[in-house]
Amino acid sequence: MVNAQAVISTAEGGPALWLEDFVVRPAFRQRGIGTQLLQHVICEAKARGYRRITLLADGDNYRAQALHRRHRFQPSAMRLLRLML
Repeated sequence: MVNAQAVISTAEGGPALWLEDFVVRPAFRQRGIGTQLLQHVICEAKARGYRRITLLADGDNYRAQALHRRHRFQPSAMRLLRLML
């Protein structure tokens, strides 16, 4: 499952995509489904003129981070801060 939000990035000067959720059920992992989902999102974002895709991965989710890096996602100097309500 992928859930993405369109946002406006003032830093990029245009539309960006926030990949809010990116999940493959454990029983279906290691079958290329995550790669297919991510490739689809990247292709759609390019086709629609988005300038950046941002996503978060848990710090200890090394398999997800490796998948993201294989698709050229790079670490950011930005730090996540959160206020739970």
